[in-house]
Amino acid sequence: TVTAILTLGNERVLKFQKQLLVDNDETGKQIWEGCGGEDSFCSYFRLSNGSLFVLHPNDEIPKIRKELDSEKMDCTKSRFRHGGIDAFKARNKLSVALVFRNVTTVLTLHRETGKLPISLLCDSA
Repeated sequence: TVTAILTLGNERVLKFQKQLLVDNDETGKQIWEGCGGEDSFCSYFRLSNGSLFVLHPNDEIPKIRKELDSEKMDCTKSRFRHGGIDAFKARNKLSVALVFRNVTTVLTLHRETGKLPISLLCDSA
């Protein structure tokens, strides 16, 4: 579902990082690796007072993006991680982000653990 962010107050900068799904030689498992390093962000959006930012759900879904991954001929999956909002350098500033997201699925979780019951995991297969 689409996520909408309404910003009120002082400007903030929202950062995005492209991540690639790569093989970890030590564990033999696949991991997400940020392009340019873990703290390297490749796109920036300035969110000012009254701005509305809409995040399309396809940006968060791991998939092969031929238009962006053309240099990778091995069909590597990619996704975009967002965050990395810098703290204000000056005092007396306030920025509030109201985030709206439509939820289409409701699941029952264990109250103590927050995990799905085994019966629900088996039914979905």
